[in-house]
Amino acid sequence: KMKGYLLLLAPLHLAAITRQPAAMRRLLEAGASPDIPDRKGRTPLHLACEQGDFDCVKEIVRPLLESRWSEETKDRVYNMLHERDYEGGLKYADFVISCM
Repeated sequence: KMKGYLLLLAPLHLAAITRQPAAMRRLLEAGASPDIPDRKGRTPLHLACEQGDFDCVKEIVRPLLESRWSEETKDRVYNMLHERDYEGGLKYADFVISCM
């Protein structure tokens, strides 16, 4: 059952599930969309927060912290943070946001 579920996820979701922040960074730099939900409506940020993975959360919000990212990417990340309900590991996302 889990194997079929993994095939329905975007690469960014897989990187979050497998706790690979370096892969997340490369995917985002290559243009991966951080706000695509999985079939349960969860974004990679949801998954990283649920696992309490600070490093992956940091990679997802990195575009808000660095000027080299396009305004479109920054807008997508910003809107994603404000439009969705992040439960579970929210303290990690809150920490990163408070550092901005």
